Amino acid sequence: MDAHHDDTARLQAVLQALSRTPSETEYMPAPPPPPPPSYQSIASDPIMPLPTMHNPYDAEDEHDEDDTPEITINAATQVRGHGNIISIAQMDSLRIANLIATILRGDSPSPSPSSSPEATTLPLLASMTKPSRPYPRINVTVNCGATVIGDRNIVGPGLGDVARQMQVAHRNQVAQQAAKTAEMQSMAQRHGLFAAQTVTPPMSRSGSAHSDGAGVKRKADEEAEESMKRRC
Repeated sequence: MDAHHDDTARLQAVLQALSRTPSETEYMPAPPPPPPPSYQSIASDPIMPLPTMHNPYDAEDEHDEDDTPEITINAATQVRGHGNIISIAQMDSLRIANLIATILRGDSPSPSPSSSPEATTLPLLASMTKPSRPYPRINVTVNCGATVIGDRNIVGPGLGDVARQMQVAHRNQVAQQAAKTAEMQSMAQRHGLFAAQTVTPPMSRSGSAHSDGAGVKRKADEEAEESMKRRC
């Protein structure tokens, strides 16, 4: 009888729960949330970091930046002196950097424009059949500038013709100056030889004789004037 009574009571409780209206079920209190797990269940050692936490200062995040190789190529032109004309070729730093990166990666460089079409087709087909692989990161720095130490220097691309013209003009100027100097020396030598060959004439006494005659004439005039005064 007790078991039958218990089953009847449970059945009545279920029927009452099903027969409740929705308004009655809305105001029923929600069951409380389960308690959070204890700290000991997450980390047994309080000194050790939590396994789910991420450390932003971990060295593993910086190995990519530190391991990036750097290559620096100094292709600069240095000029020392004064009055120089230097023609340097204009360098393409981007093309040089790409060639270096291609060689370091193990790829074949791009063919030159003068190569035949058949020779360029075979490497292209071989590169298409090869599986693509990730390339490492490389920093390439190429210095293609010019450092000039001095005064009156002309440095730049395409100055070969200007340098040749100025060299020819300077050579002609030096030749003209040398010819002019040689001509002046020859003229000086000729004048010196002519002066050595000419005989110096003796000193003439015509001036003293003329002066003596003038004195005698002046004395005769004075005597004539005195004689005229006496007669008067």
